[in-house]
Amino acid sequence: VAYTAEGQVLIDPGTSSSGLRPDQLVSMETEARLVASAIIASRVRDALGTSLTSSALLENVSVGTTPDSLVLDISYTAPTRRDAARTANAFADEYLAYRRQRGEDKLERERAELSELMEEFQIDRDRYNAEVNAAEPGTLEYRNARQRRDLFNQSIASLSIQLTEIPLTVDPGEV
Repeated sequence: VAYTAEGQVLIDPGTSSSGLRPDQLVSMETEARLVASAIIASRVRDALGTSLTSSALLENVSVGTTPDSLVLDISYTAPTRRDAARTANAFADEYLAYRRQRGEDKLERERAELSELMEEFQIDRDRYNAEVNAAEPGTLEYRNARQRRDLFNQSIASLSIQLTEIPLTVDPGEV
């Protein structure tokens, strides 16, 4: 006798300023393949502490998509109801944890890139600020240095706003 447990995952595709619909931001086929991938199976194996190999886990999992929705249907077949349910839930949980981690890593890279650019701009701004302080007020050299310093200040302010708009966490979806 074999038991099959089923679960559903509602995917949160995030937002985009491009005007795309949520279903255009994510490929459900790709997400289904990710759930039934070796990396997720390995995470499931570790989370459950099972002696089953990733390959054995993958032989018993199936993932489908619900047409015109952002829902993944995850099924797992096992010898007991408990194992079927635990493993189906583990695939859903580990998939979401993996997506969350990848999303947060991406946001961290974006924060690091913006921070690095801000630091470079601050160095340039400070250099032009020194030129402003060294130049005679009213001279062309003074006006040019001040204009460049002000442009860097505006760029730094813009980057600072972009930095605060990057979310701290990612919500990949829910079981």
